[in-house]
Amino acid sequence: MLSVYRIASRVAAAGALALVAGCGSTQHALEDQQAQNTAYLALDFTCSRGEAANAEFAALNAHPEQFAEKCVRVKAFSTGSFLFGDASQIRTEKPGTALPAYWKDAEAESRLRLGPSFVIVVGRVRSCTERAQRAEQAEALRARQAHETPHALALPIPCRSAGFGIFVSEAEIIPTAMD
Repeated sequence: MLSVYRIASRVAAAGALALVAGCGSTQHALEDQQAQNTAYLALDFTCSRGEAANAEFAALNAHPEQFAEKCVRVKAFSTGSFLFGDASQIRTEKPGTALPAYWKDAEAESRLRLGPSFVIVVGRVRSCTERAQRAEQAEALRARQAHETPHALALPIPCRSAGFGIFVSEAEIIPTAMD
């Protein structure tokens, strides 16, 4: 009878240890997910000319998913908010003629809003849908760890659409005859 009691207590102790170990690994998994989401969001404006691959605007705009998470260098016409293949497309009503642009350099964006121009940009092509989902996950995990209610996370630069956009790290504004 005593040996049955010892066996039962050892089984209970082993179960408790397994439960504690499982909680620790769950916490570790949450911390890993949080770190991955934070690292993902931090990559918005990390492209440099040296690592950027040349891309044609038409190909980039037609199939941005093929360039997802890649650093690219592209020549385009910009209004600050969008990149176009050329100036004539600004007035076009056809969807898919523009690629949303999000700028590290707010001064360059403001200048382009005042007077559109040709630019050579270096940036990371990102899915705005995935970026928003990662931000929501990061906030949910943060709130869970802090035992709080999740808040709507305000991204430093929110996307204007659910599609793809380019997060411009560097830009060269090409002077025109009007400048």
